[in-house]
Amino acid sequence: NGCTMKNKSIQLLVLFVVALCSSAAQAYWFPVRLSFFSPVELPPYATSIVGAEANVLYGSTDWLVGVDVGSVQHVKRDAYGAMGGICNVLDGDLVGLEGALVNWTEGNANGFQVGIFNCCRGTTRGFQIGLINSTEKMAGLQIGLLNFIWESPMTGFPIINSYF
Repeated sequence: NGCTMKNKSIQLLVLFVVALCSSAAQAYWFPVRLSFFSPVELPPYATSIVGAEANVLYGSTDWLVGVDVGSVQHVKRDAYGAMGGICNVLDGDLVGLEGALVNWTEGNANGFQVGIFNCCRGTTRGFQIGLINSTEKMAGLQIGLLNFIWESPMTGFPIINSYF
């Protein structure tokens, strides 16, 4: 019967929405978060963002898939998407874009780092554009006043530096 099937579909949809809005689900991920400073944020228990986060002073999340903007962003694991603000701190890997005055990535950076100071403690695959660029290994291009690829034949070079 079409009416029974429609009722079942509505019941499943309601159950799904309730599950997403429960505190247990919020403890893992949430599509949108607003933060004044961590832990003063809505929703309060979202540890990972799949969507967008905006912060005023400081925002911290475990994982990011999407966009994170504000003053200071801190992602404790990996980021897939874009981070923008005054300072971006990423403890894991980047796949996407970091744009800030200071960008610091502990893992690998796959994409772009654009800022005054860009640092990747792993391998950069892509571009670093800023006044000072630093990476351990490089498969790409650095453009800036001072450019450092620590594991390359030419460690430091002004204006343009690359290693593939």
